[in-house]
Amino acid sequence: MKSLIYPRTISIVILFVIYDCLSLSQNSKLTWDFPIRPGTPEWALLDSYESKLAAYNIPENILDSLSTNALVDACFSYPEWRLIDTRNSYCDGLRYVLSLFNGFNKLFEKKDGASILVSRYKNIDPTEIKKDWSMEEIGENGFKIVYLELLLSQPIILSYLTLDQENDLLLEAIEKYNSKKSLPNIYSLYGLCPTVMICATILERNNFSKELDQSKLIFLTHFGLINDLKFLDEVVLQSELYLNK
Repeated sequence: MKSLIYPRTISIVILFVIYDCLSLSQNSKLTWDFPIRPGTPEWALLDSYESKLAAYNIPENILDSLSTNALVDACFSYPEWRLIDTRNSYCDGLRYVLSLFNGFNKLFEKKDGASILVSRYKNIDPTEIKKDWSMEEIGENGFKIVYLELLLSQPIILSYLTLDQENDLLLEAIEKYNSKKSLPNIYSLYGLCPTVMICATILERNNFSKELDQSKLIFLTHFGLINDLKFLDEVVLQSELYLNK
């Protein structure tokens, strides 16, 4: 029996495959919206928790083709950010979440990702809370800010910033801290800690943290939490001194 696939057909197929690959690599509008997620037929077929977590990962050909903005969008749309709360601290929780989704590792390779994160942070106003929001929606909004602050406090992200960009971020964190403190019924002490973690990490990077209690500083930067509002205030004050030096 002769093959029904002729050389001309094969050539056309190859051309279409090449065109598709080129289109993918050049498509700046490419996004990743987690097509396999709770509620989809494909999700229902997954028979283990591990396979469900793995299904969120971005295929390598798409991962390599995403713009940095699209990659940042994907990271902040990751459906399992809540797993941060399954560990004993913000830092342990963040490490766990970062290990689950390949988008984060890719983001950490992108030097321009840091400036995009800073830009997005600048556009957030912690006091902008809609009157019709439920307490659940208010809490969700607060956690989104926390997630961004935890990423911005990572040394690898800070290493991609220029000195001016780093100073802008520090000033922004100080302003966010004061904004959050003005709403104590919304932002608890643990909502303030990630903001101050940005300050503390920047101060450490620039050898301007010696005036602070070192044991408390280490605790904050290693766990992302500290039950000491006075110390948080001291870190912010030291940050102001650093910017005005």
